[in-house]
Amino acid sequence: MANFIGEANFLHGALAPAANGRVTVQTEIGPVVGRAPAADAPAGTLASLCVRPEAIRFTAPPADAPNVLRGTLCNTVYLGEVAQHEFIVPGSSNAPGATLKAFENNPRRIARDEHTEATAWIDPEDVTVFPS
Repeated sequence: MANFIGEANFLHGALAPAANGRVTVQTEIGPVVGRAPAADAPAGTLASLCVRPEAIRFTAPPADAPNVLRGTLCNTVYLGEVAQHEFIVPGSSNAPGATLKAFENNPRRIARDEHTEATAWIDPEDVTVFPS
């Protein structure tokens, strides 16, 4: 793995069995689907997931999108044509939730000093899985 990753969100959890080049990881925000790691890792193996802030999309997800997240945008910083948000994603009964950094090109929402409900999605191809 490279020493420099840049800005990224890291989630942690346990692998489910891989299928069709993808794997589901039970994380602190619930199940997240990503690219299966190159090395075979058995189900139950602990893993870290890397999701870059620009991979979190606030456009309408495809009908079959697996990684649809509902949460709250807050603490927005506007950087010209890009907004940097904190995206608070609640967990489920067994997951505590997480705050993700998200970048939005040509932002259409204002959440600088308020909390705004939002839906986002992440393409599984943008989720890198690193078994422990």
